[in-house]
Amino acid sequence: MNVDGENMNFIIEALPIIWVALGVVLLLILNMKFKINGMLALLLAAMFVGVCEAPFPLETQQSDPLARVG
Repeated sequence: MNVDGENMNFIIEALPIIWVALGVVLLLILNMKFKINGMLALLLAAMFVGVCEAPFPLETQQSDPLARVG
């Protein structure tokens, strides 16, 4: 058994939870330390989580959107 491979799979499977936790930390920092409006901080934290959780890099997207359908 490859112990390193099992650890890597665990990390990859846990990444969505890690990104959300980091988003919550970012939200708290923006609210408490920088005194940013709550809705704006929520928007920025959600954008951070969305970018981190992107299924594939933006430069590898296909230019034809209909090519991905069906």
